Amino acid sequence: SLALRDLEQELKVPLFEKNGRAFVPTHYGKVLDSHAAVIFRELQQALHEISDLASPASGCVTISHISSMNATYIPQLIQAFYNDPENQNIKFNFLEGPSQQVEQNVLQGKCDFGFASNPNDPNLFCIPLYDEELVIIVPKENPLANRGSIRLQEIAHLPFIAYDRSCGISREIDQLFEHCEIQRNIVCSVLDNIMITAMVAAGLGAAMVPHRYGEEELGVKRLHIQDCDTTRTLYAYWKKARVTSPSIIRFREFISSHSKWNS
Repeated sequence: SLALRDLEQELKVPLFEKNGRAFVPTHYGKVLDSHAAVIFRELQQALHEISDLASPASGCVTISHISSMNATYIPQLIQAFYNDPENQNIKFNFLEGPSQQVEQNVLQGKCDFGFASNPNDPNLFCIPLYDEELVIIVPKENPLANRGSIRLQEIAHLPFIAYDRSCGISREIDQLFEHCEIQRNIVCSVLDNIMITAMVAAGLGAAMVPHRYGEEELGVKRLHIQDCDTTRTLYAYWKKARVTSPSIIRFREFISSHSKWNS
C-alpha cells in the first residue's frame, strides 16, 4: 500500500519482499511487526483505561492524607461511599504524608484530593470535615498523670516533643503556645503521631497530640487543657482548575455532602 511504501522510504529499508505471488516481511519488517504488536496492545489497554475513567461507575481516585486521618476517618468515609452499590467499582489509591506534602501532591497533580490541615494556596478549594481536640500527653509515671486536665503553663518546664515543621499541626500548636505566651522546652521534632506517643510513653517528655493518640493502652496519660480552646478543624481540598473524571466528581460530591457544612 501507499502507507507501507511511504514508511519504507522514511526508514530507507525494505519491509516486505516478494515470495512467489505473496509478499512476506523482511528481517526489518519482522522487527517492526514485533514492536507494532506491543504498541497495539498498549493502545488497547490505554483505550480500556480511559473508558473506565470516563465511566462514573468505575475509574480511580487518588487521595493524599495526613497520618492522623488514616485510622478511622478515611476508612469510614470510603466504607460509607461504597455503601452505594453504584460506587463499588471505583478504586482508590492512598498517599500518606505531612500536611505540606499533601498540599504539594494536590497542586502537582499527583493526587485528586488532599485530607489534612487547612492549606494556604488560593488555587485549592477547601471544605471543613470535622473538628478534633488536641490534648497533652505525659508518661504514666509523671505526677501530672493523676489529673484529668491541666493549664498549659503546667507543662512548660517539661521536655517537649514537637511535630516536624512540615506537619500542619505543628503550626497550630505553635499558635496555641504563642497565644498563651508560653515558651516550650522542645527537645526533638517528629513526623509521626505514633512515634511521638511512643517517645512520651518511654518517659522522654510531654507532647500535644490529637485526642485519639492519648489512649491509655498506648502507655500515656491524656490531659485536657483548661485554659484555651485546642480544637482544630481538618479539611478536604482539591485543585480548582483541573480536568476531572466522572468518578472524581462523584466522590467530590460525596465528600461535600459529608462536610461540616452539611452536618
